[in-house]
Amino acid sequence: MTDARSAWVLAAVLGVGLSGASAKAGEYDVCVEVLQDFWIPPVMGTERTCLGFPECLGVNLVDPLAPAGICCMPAICMSYPTCTVAKNIIVAAGYVAHANEVHCFQTTPEDLWQLWLDGLVSLGGDALSGGLLDATMQLAEADIEHLSLAGTSLPIHVRNILKEMVASIYDNGVTGFEYRSLDDVKLLRESYNPSTDAWLNGGHPAITLGHLIVLEDALVDELLNTDRNVMSLDDLRRGGGSAAFMQALNTLLHEMVHVKQYERLGMRTFLKDYVIDVALSGGYGFDKFEQEAIGYEARVFGVLGSRFCESVKGHVNGSIATYNVPAIPLTCTHLTTKTVWNLSGAVGAETQYSVLLPSDAQNLKIVMTGSGDADLYLRKAGPPSQAIYDARPFLGNSNETIALTGATPGLYYLMVRGWQAYSGVTLTLSYDAANFGAGASLSGLSGVTGDTKLYWVDVSGGIAVKFQLAGGSGDADLYVRAEQPPTPNQWDYRPYLGSNNETVTTSVDASGSKRWYAMVRSYRDYAGLIFATTTSACTPVCSGTTCGPDGCGGSCGSCSGNQSCIAGHCVCIPNCRNQSCGPDGCGGSCGSCSGRCCGGQCVSGKVCP
Repeated sequence: MTDARSAWVLAAVLGVGLSGASAKAGEYDVCVEVLQDFWIPPVMGTERTCLGFPECLGVNLVDPLAPAGICCMPAICMSYPTCTVAKNIIVAAGYVAHANEVHCFQTTPEDLWQLWLDGLVSLGGDALSGGLLDATMQLAEADIEHLSLAGTSLPIHVRNILKEMVASIYDNGVTGFEYRSLDDVKLLRESYNPSTDAWLNGGHPAITLGHLIVLEDALVDELLNTDRNVMSLDDLRRGGGSAAFMQALNTLLHEMVHVKQYERLGMRTFLKDYVIDVALSGGYGFDKFEQEAIGYEARVFGVLGSRFCESVKGHVNGSIATYNVPAIPLTCTHLTTKTVWNLSGAVGAETQYSVLLPSDAQNLKIVMTGSGDADLYLRKAGPPSQAIYDARPFLGNSNETIALTGATPGLYYLMVRGWQAYSGVTLTLSYDAANFGAGASLSGLSGVTGDTKLYWVDVSGGIAVKFQLAGGSGDADLYVRAEQPPTPNQWDYRPYLGSNNETVTTSVDASGSKRWYAMVRSYRDYAGLIFATTTSACTPVCSGTTCGPDGCGGSCGSCSGNQSCIAGHCVCIPNCRNQSCGPDGCGGSCGSCSGRCCGGQCVSGKVCP
């Protein structure tokens, strides 16, 4: 049963050369499901028996010093080594183990692992337990560790595209996966060696083994091919990338969820509960591991737009049905822009859409305008129908509005239905930035290059707001502006430092309330960011001053006449401009005349002209 293929794999697993020897562990009783017919050889044993000739003649030919005739005494013979000889006997006869049957026999972990690598038995179900489970899992972990050394890291452009794909629904790995895991993952081809071929069985395109993902060769070629003009999600939106590349991204997205599951469970539990009991045993039907991964696929591609969605729609919807996934099938009608123009339809025609309210938004509003009579329906839990909806204006024309005050972030579903024929219809979506609230904080924020998140805080007169970014990795920038959302080109405050640690403290306006907007923009990919706000009432400071600002938007007093406020004190500044005589406005004189001073000028005579 040990051919060149199996010998190579076993050597790799055990870490020995092909000419080396490895002591086998003890044998275990095991019952396994047979996948292909194979021959189980006879089990050989030994028997210790006394021979009646020639020892019984009184001479011990093996040990002349032994008492004569001792081998003729059975009780003594069985305890005296020179009187015994080892003879092979068959303990169990050889037989054929037939496919689709369960066979029970004794085996070592190494031999059982070899049978599995050769595709002859299944290790799922209750085949492994106790010491046999521990020993076999050690072999599996050793194999994975060996294979990981040959793996290739994800190209940077693939990491960035995956981050951009999930950015709108990213929640730091609560669902899906964490960005940081993309840096740890390695890819390996199915054809790398016989072991990878054995791991990737059953016709599936990929399998996750911890941070190692084994994929079909064609998928690895697509992911590692850098000779293409597809380096970002925008490149894909502009039509770049083949259908094969999109499928490879979808497969990788699916497997990244399994990577998160491994990180959550640890290698031993993940190997037994998922890889062996599910992936290698055909138990996908109602499996929670697969349901989580397929459900995440549906969410991601459901909000990416028609081109992305259409490329995987058949596969994802088929998986939803086959594996009983509690997810809404893809319709590929997600709106990625805030305005959709020139819609038309006949009587009874129904068109479904979905729209994502971002995590930094609230108060969703949908406005429909146009000719004819189209009706607008909205529902949060899933696609609406004539009978099931959360909102429906149901007016006698195509001019309808749905406004959801306090709408929570997430996916919303719309339907436009023709009560009468309609044409030239426009859908416009809008929402408000999220009210962050004074004294609030968020942790674990992340984003890819160019991402923005917008928040606002309302304060009353005399209150300053402190916005602060801190912690994590990467480089996020803070933009703050009064009364209007900031942009990369329009802002009141922008520290613009080379890290995540940035702080802005706003000015104070004593005249009334003010809304301060804060935008967090990713200069480079960032993760683990903390965003916090604090407010403080302003205490006027006028001690030792008689005029000027009090530091809180108010005043410590004003100056009269020719006085000006200098360093908190009213100081009179003499004014003799265009004057040669007369008072200087501060109790002094601009000069004297030998005659008369008239209008600040000296004139001759006694009377001013």
